[in-house]
Amino acid sequence: MSVFGTRKVSIPILTSLFLVVAVLASDRSMSQITGEGDELSEIDIKLVDMSFFSGDGVDVKIDSTDDVFAVGNSVNVDATSADHLVVAASEISVKNVEIQDLFAAAGELDLISGRVEDDIVVAAGEVRVRRGFDIGGSAVIAGGDARVEAPIPADLRVGAGTIYLNSVVGGDARLSGDTVTLGSQARINGDLLYRSENLVIQEGAVIEGQRLILPPEDHSSFENWGRGAGELFAKLTIAATLGFMLLVVAIASAMPALM
Repeated sequence: MSVFGTRKVSIPILTSLFLVVAVLASDRSMSQITGEGDELSEIDIKLVDMSFFSGDGVDVKIDSTDDVFAVGNSVNVDATSADHLVVAASEISVKNVEIQDLFAAAGELDLISGRVEDDIVVAAGEVRVRRGFDIGGSAVIAGGDARVEAPIPADLRVGAGTIYLNSVVGGDARLSGDTVTLGSQARINGDLLYRSENLVIQEGAVIEGQRLILPPEDHSSFENWGRGAGELFAKLTIAATLGFMLLVVAIASAMPALM
């Protein structure tokens, strides 16, 4: 199914996801290792089971074959391999990773380098996806300010206040924002579906497919939620519980469109 599906997420699904995360975050026996504390902690180990880490500041460096969860005021992920990486923090940086999927909620999110084999679903006040961050599937981004410089081989979906795209999109691009800018190196091989009062297409940008304006009534729940959440993330320091709850909402809102 296209990443642009607009099916609404039912209350039972949201409730189930909240319960799952609550159980995973509280039942320490389910993971091989759990880190918790107020001081900056660094984890540099090899894991085979699901793992959870929390603290004021967390530096994660893990070789894992399962899922990794990290929550804190500041989370830095470096030289990490995992199945699913789930992170919630006020500030998040991710580099040198080898993971299957990424789910993140933050005030500031910087995706610097590494490889995500499949999809990313992220929400933040400020999101930057740099050229060195390799994505194998689709990208779903929500927030206040979103800057995409890395190629997206499948579909791209962004709901933000300001959007800047300066890379190749292999599929369709659905962009909803107050200001949407296609940089000189932007190339959309599919259709551009957009909703914006200010669309800027710089010289050199290419749209292979159709350029379509989304009707006013065509608002997805993810885009509406994401832009409001982005403003919230930009103003608040996310506590562990709140961060996980908001992240679950983002995942639940986007998941039907990714399946």
